[in-house]
Amino acid sequence: MTATQIIIAAVVGLVGVSIVWAVSGLGLPKTYRERKCAGNEWRSQFPTVRKEEIRLFLSVFTEAFAIRERDKLKFRPSDKLLEIRDKLNPVKGIDALELEILSKLLKEKYGIELERLWNPELTLGSLFSKVAQQIAPADAPNGGASLF
Repeated sequence: MTATQIIIAAVVGLVGVSIVWAVSGLGLPKTYRERKCAGNEWRSQFPTVRKEEIRLFLSVFTEAFAIRERDKLKFRPSDKLLEIRDKLNPVKGIDALELEILSKLLKEKYGIELERLWNPELTLGSLFSKVAQQIAPADAPNGGASLF
């Protein structure tokens, strides 16, 4: 094997491991893995939006980023998309096309074009504020039910 072939094999191996790691959910960085539920933060920032709509948005996000569904409420409105992507991908400069997948899902589900909103500081909360504009506000904040 030549040096070039060894380098190519190593890169392919790293990409493969990164994808398996992300898809399996084992790659959730400690920063997020150790967090408690952020449901109250979401409800505080978006008091007129039904919790089901917040959860649906977070499900779209976790699907795009290959994060386990049960971990969706570990993400806060203040979390930046680029930081999340960078923490999830151990190999700098190589990702699993999370933002491209998110863009596609947002367009399909909400008619929102991520490219038009994009900036390096874009947070989940600022993105959800655009989604919230596309959905009808709840008649009552929560009807006295449990927040999350």
